[in-house]
Amino acid sequence: MGKESSVEVGAGILSDIPLDQIATNPLNPRLNITGGEAFADLVKSVKIKGVIVPIIVRLLKSVTYPYQLVVGERRFHAARAAGRATVPAFIRELTDGEAYEIMLIENLQRQDLTEREEANTFKAFEGAHGSIQTLSEKTGVSPRYIRARIAVLALPDFLLVAWEKGVLKYDHLEQFLKLQGQTERMKLLFRRVKDQSLSAVQMKKDIGEERIPLSMALFDVKKSCAECRSNSAVQKDLFGLGDSKKIACFDPKCFKAQQGRWLTAHWSETAEGKKYGTKGVRFDDEIRWNEKEAFKSSGPVPKKCLECMQFASLVWLNGKIRHEYGDARVCIGNKPCFKAVQKEMIASTRGKKKGVIAGAIGSGPRVAWHGEYFRNAFYKKRVPEVLAGMKAEDPKLKTLLVACLIHTNGYALDAAAKALQTKNYTSKADLMKKLFAQPYEKAVAPLFAKIVEAMFDEGQNVGERNGLGSSCRREIGNFLGINLAKEWAPTEEYFQKKTTKEILAFGKKSGLFAEPKVKEYLAKTMKKKPDSFDRLKKSELITLLLKSGVTLVGRVPDEIIKAQEV
Repeated sequence: MGKESSVEVGAGILSDIPLDQIATNPLNPRLNITGGEAFADLVKSVKIKGVIVPIIVRLLKSVTYPYQLVVGERRFHAARAAGRATVPAFIRELTDGEAYEIMLIENLQRQDLTEREEANTFKAFEGAHGSIQTLSEKTGVSPRYIRARIAVLALPDFLLVAWEKGVLKYDHLEQFLKLQGQTERMKLLFRRVKDQSLSAVQMKKDIGEERIPLSMALFDVKKSCAECRSNSAVQKDLFGLGDSKKIACFDPKCFKAQQGRWLTAHWSETAEGKKYGTKGVRFDDEIRWNEKEAFKSSGPVPKKCLECMQFASLVWLNGKIRHEYGDARVCIGNKPCFKAVQKEMIASTRGKKKGVIAGAIGSGPRVAWHGEYFRNAFYKKRVPEVLAGMKAEDPKLKTLLVACLIHTNGYALDAAAKALQTKNYTSKADLMKKLFAQPYEKAVAPLFAKIVEAMFDEGQNVGERNGLGSSCRREIGNFLGINLAKEWAPTEEYFQKKTTKEILAFGKKSGLFAEPKVKEYLAKTMKKKPDSFDRLKKSELITLLLKSGVTLVGRVPDEIIKAQEV
């Protein structure tokens, strides 16, 4: 043992203690103690001046290590790295709980604590004391703040690693909290954050657009969702996230499963179940168009069909019937049976006697589908005749164009439903009815602009749900007089998707590296040697091009002008 010199002070006994007699605390939640420039500077300072602020240790009943470190681990390691034999320390008699509490509280008061280390400290304290409220009282930090930071530590490792590396910010993790238990969905969203530099604000917007109002639930929300962290009300109570006024579910898959179970169990009790008499019920988006068959008739349906679970009604997520294509009653997956029944129905109508006067008012139809068939034939003939007499500036003609877009394009349908404040999963016919009731200048004209914007939305895959392809976008731009070669400018997103080599090639070919503003920013702001572009990192190149003040408009690479038509 080395020599010790000690003096009693208010914080305990101050003494110079040999470093080899002090055991570090394995429960210290700090991750980065000896790395980085700050630690290297501390070592240099200790070599010259020694440890100025004493560490705190407690007495141990151990021959190997009489003391255990409580506060000051970086100073302890710096003294060791500086070649010091002893370190000044306050010796205190502390229980395990007291020492642990002091260590954690001291860590939380340090300004150099990382967000991950702070969260680890909160979690460690909760594990030792079991009370977030106690920690809140001792630190002055709100319970919600503490609870939220402990919660993010339960997120998948790939998100926590990205957080440590700075790829994700804490604000991103708050949004991922809404998707707990949805690992695949998290992975998809994480790729978007990385590839598109998606901000937490945009994440919140995207997740919010996918949420489902719990008011749509047919099942018992209080019983099923009261403690679920995908419930926005629970998110609000626990972490202060979300909007308690618009309670919603952030887990569409779970919501759909529960809604489906309720509908399967109670379909025959619902008004529409009683009306259409079907035994089965399916969500519309689960059945492809070629997997279903519908009778081209509004007449009676054979009893054997109504008793079959495969003869079902297709519904939206809210449980309402999907009407457009006769999907109130369809046969799913049993085509041979359906065709046999249909053949029997056709055969049975051929042998019957005609009515008193075919088609006369009050007489029953010989074939049930005739009414719909001839009604549609009438509209097919009359609508073009009316359109031919309308002037181009007639608001009705423009409104009709919007209605056609709503019918044929998924983007337009979503934009119209949102703009007209219509509940989701309504029929297109109901949406058109509401559209036609709107005054053109007040509602329809602004709606048309929103539909065009939605069809150009880059947040969704081009080509999906009748989205505009590259060729169509370009022709629309040309039609409106948009000059791609003169108006396009590279953005941060564009540069982020390029390699360092590609950015260098672009800078040279476009003449950007020859611009005085670029050269001045490189030398004066970035403190780099003249024309040292090839030595810059990708992030430095992007900063140089975006912040030097040089004009980027009109610097258009060949891949933009000669893009492959899709």
